[in-house]
Amino acid sequence: MEPDFEELTELTQDYIGANSDDECALERIRSLIEGNMPDYNKPQNKPNKNIKIELDQLTFLVDSDDMRSGQVVYDLEENIAFGQEECNCGGIPVFYDDIIPDDVDEYDQVDWLFEYIDDHPERFIAVDIHYNAYDTMVDFINTIDDDKLYNKLSDAIRGKGAFRRFRYVVEEAGLLQKWYDFKNAAEKDAIREWCELKGYECIESDS
Repeated sequence: MEPDFEELTELTQDYIGANSDDECALERIRSLIEGNMPDYNKPQNKPNKNIKIELDQLTFLVDSDDMRSGQVVYDLEENIAFGQEECNCGGIPVFYDDIIPDDVDEYDQVDWLFEYIDDHPERFIAVDIHYNAYDTMVDFINTIDDDKLYNKLSDAIRGKGAFRRFRYVVEEAGLLQKWYDFKNAAEKDAIREWCELKGYECIESDS
């Protein structure tokens, strides 16, 4: 619904002119504008309801260099996710052996594959999940009831080397598994939020 610009213009002129103390006019101006502004906090769903994303495929990529550099893709045909740096270090998934031409040099195969991916947007989608590992540490610390440990962890995450010091204190306190479970849950929440934002269906395993 489009706002009534004629009424909006007239009310605005009244408000900034002789009737600038007219609170009713001000409220009407607000309602005309705010009532027609999109809520950017709500998911801006696109017609992608047929796209299904397997949550477990993305869990180990959420907090990765590939994700932070925007190099993670999801293959809708094979239902797998991977990153460009991951391919450089660990090799290309076997699914793509048949599509890479034999004359492509071994050292050029990753670049060739990602050019292929760019040319096939109907099969591959970019994954741009926003996840902040530091915020997850802060959230975890806020679950600690022991004041001494809370302060120790809070001190540990200040300055350079925060992640290393945090892990050391957590391990020393015997909370390493609790931290892993907490972090894993936060990463899964980030995947779910991304799927909701994009309008994708998030498929989760029963286990």
